[in-house]
Amino acid sequence: MIPIRGVLDSLVLAVLADAPAHGYAISARLEELGAGEIAGGTLYPVLKKLDKAGFINADWELGESGPARKVYVLTKEGKAHLAEQRTAWQQTRAMVDQILLNESVGGVAAANGKAAS
Repeated sequence: MIPIRGVLDSLVLAVLADAPAHGYAISARLEELGAGEIAGGTLYPVLKKLDKAGFINADWELGESGPARKVYVLTKEGKAHLAEQRTAWQQTRAMVDQILLNESVGGVAAANGKAAS
């Protein structure tokens, strides 16, 4: 699997676009979607950075059977930033596909064991 370090902020915003969630639920949803296990030491600094940027708000919610926990909510600014990131991702993906899958630069042909011409 390719590391997701460079896009984790956007992935977190996308999960929160569906519904507010606490850190563990965000991590579990990302894992369920195929991003692999996201450790708290990786996730919580991202959440703090997104909160500081104004893209999410963190509110304390009483737990049903335990202590209170932070629930993260996407803000209006966060929704706008996510839309920008989705556009940037589409452009980045198109560029990467162009390079990796282009036979003239060793993409598909190289992957199939053929020499690039």
